[in-house]
Amino acid sequence: MAIFLLLVAAYLGLRPDTPTDPVSLGLCALGIALSVTEIRRPGIGFFSVSPALYMAAAELGHTRQAALAALAGVTLRTLVNGRRWREALYDAAAWLTPVAILASTPDAPAWLRAALALQGYLLAALWLSRGLAADLPPERAQACERSWAQLALPTVAVACLGIALGLAPPLGALCLLITLAILRLQATHFVLGTERQLWQQAESELGREQSRRVRVEDELHQAQDAHRVAVELGRTLGSCAGLQPTADALVRFVHARLERTSVVLFQGPEPIAYVSPRAEQLRDHTLLALGEPLVEEAARTGRVCRRSQSGSPLFPDEPEALAWPLGGFGALYVGGRQALSPAEGALLGLVAHQGGWALELACRLEQLEASGQQLARSNQRLGDWLAQLDPLVSGLRALSTQLDPETLLSELETQLQALVPHDFRVLQVDGETRAHPPDLTGWHELAQNMQEWGRPLLLEGENALVPGQRSLLAVPLTSGFLILGRTGDRPFRRQDQHLLDVLGYQVGLAMRNARLHSELALSYDDLRESQAQVVQSSKLAAVGQLAAGVAHELNTPLASALLSVQGAKLNLKRDPSLAPPKLELADQELRRAQEIVSNLLSYSRDSRGGHRPCVLQEVVRETLILLSGQTGSMQIASELPEPPLELICNPSEVKQVLLNLLLNARDAGATQLTLRAHGEAGEVVLEVADNGEGMTPEVLARAFDPFFTTRPVGKGTGLGLSVSSRLVEAHGGRLLCESQPGQGARFTLRLPR
Repeated sequence: MAIFLLLVAAYLGLRPDTPTDPVSLGLCALGIALSVTEIRRPGIGFFSVSPALYMAAAELGHTRQAALAALAGVTLRTLVNGRRWREALYDAAAWLTPVAILASTPDAPAWLRAALALQGYLLAALWLSRGLAADLPPERAQACERSWAQLALPTVAVACLGIALGLAPPLGALCLLITLAILRLQATHFVLGTERQLWQQAESELGREQSRRVRVEDELHQAQDAHRVAVELGRTLGSCAGLQPTADALVRFVHARLERTSVVLFQGPEPIAYVSPRAEQLRDHTLLALGEPLVEEAARTGRVCRRSQSGSPLFPDEPEALAWPLGGFGALYVGGRQALSPAEGALLGLVAHQGGWALELACRLEQLEASGQQLARSNQRLGDWLAQLDPLVSGLRALSTQLDPETLLSELETQLQALVPHDFRVLQVDGETRAHPPDLTGWHELAQNMQEWGRPLLLEGENALVPGQRSLLAVPLTSGFLILGRTGDRPFRRQDQHLLDVLGYQVGLAMRNARLHSELALSYDDLRESQAQVVQSSKLAAVGQLAAGVAHELNTPLASALLSVQGAKLNLKRDPSLAPPKLELADQELRRAQEIVSNLLSYSRDSRGGHRPCVLQEVVRETLILLSGQTGSMQIASELPEPPLELICNPSEVKQVLLNLLLNARDAGATQLTLRAHGEAGEVVLEVADNGEGMTPEVLARAFDPFFTTRPVGKGTGLGLSVSSRLVEAHGGRLLCESQPGQGARFTLRLPR
């Protein structure tokens, strides 16, 4: 707005102006004088007749003097009527607008200049007045709009008179003064009316404000009363511990504040706290089949329910009653002969709201306390269980390591006394009964009943089945039963029963494992005996194959010894000095026969004598002696090293393995067989290679299977390689075979040193 005024003033100051004359100076001076006495329009500036004088001076061509006079008038009015510079700026803009329009159109027709100046002044006055009213409250702004509308016609008249005065100065001056006086009086009347309306509105607003203040004070007092009641109720209910004390305190609090005949708190359909002359009926309402429909309806709908007539089966003498719902807890019943006032209703609502929360909290606290107590009991039981589980686990570990049934039962009796102390005991497993003390009687019927039911029995008090016992615990086992008894004041617990259930199940498994272990041990002994018999049978079969060769080997030294003895007899008759050489030769031949028989007996006897230090070269040499004369056309080449290859073995079993390999090579049609040996890290390796017919992959895959043979029926047992492989594995070694059809076979025997 200030920038607009500066631009208008600069424009008017730069335009050329006509010389000053007394008429224009008089008009400007009169306008400045009248600006001091202008009428204020409340909130939107002033009603002024000065613009007419300024527009008349501008119409006469003195625009610069008119503009300066307008600014001077506004400044003087502002200084006199209060320094409201914002209104001064708006009025100055409205006054200078028509002056600027007249100054900018000097050559236009008079009627056009007048119309433009009039239109510019009205638009500027309207726009600037609304700009001032925009900062007022809505009601004040509407009143100012009505005031401006009422003063619109005088404002238009002022503008028109100013234009007319400029067009006809002599006649217009007189008309102007008369009309200005009339317009001022009319404007004063309008302004006073507007101020009266504004004053009435202000009084009305003041009355409403006082009414609101009274209501606010009443509400404040009610809020303070409610606060005091809430604090007192909270203090009363806060000192209660538990649901029932909280309910009783709530009922007594309501009864003391409302002074009604009955105050009853219902939890669902059950009255849990009450102050009423119908206390006996409330206590026995279930037996009497009495109920309160009002409470049931309030609890069902969740809304406050009222009754204004008698007829209740539980409270027949209370025509005025009210039931206030307490959420999901229940309802609060208040009844008497007088209805509740609004203040009492508000008080009851407050108490019901806070009391409902307190009751809910009390219920939850009781539930938490019950849960805490249950948790404590559970923790106690868990602690007792843990105290018994440690010895139970130790006892089960000790029982699981027992593989002898007798030892297992003895260990079970020891563990029972440690786990569940008792004064007498009857244990029956697999028909064997153990009683402590041994002369205990009267338990047979109890055992029979327990076995018929198939479930544990826990009996307390004097028991006729077992005289003198205060507590009995019977538990069935997999193949028997267990009965424990106590004579003291401490009875058995369910925990002891569960513990014995677990122990009984594990004892059944342990007894089954012990029996299976015993049976397995017997079966293993039988199997070892059978395997030894198979090995011995295989050995005897080989001896049978060697029998003919051994007989031939024995025949030669025996015949030589016989001839030597006969020659010695003849020499004794002719020349006794020639007899000793003959006898020496006979002794050598007989010793040779003895060695052959000794090797055969050593090989054929049972080889379960054990392991001992041996030299591999000696074992091979003795085996070749046994086989001498039995190889047929097969040539045996021994490429054994000179250093002795020592090992720990059963020489008879190693001989049997080597003999089986040599005989198999002979039967496979081999003509050449080579023996090689060497030592490796921790092992002695013996290779037996022949140039026989070899084996196909299918035969090689089954070469070590028991009773598998490629010979005709009656020519072989099929046990040679199977027994040999088992004997080598018993030494911790391996017997390997490599063979291809037509290229012979090579067996590698690896034995640990």
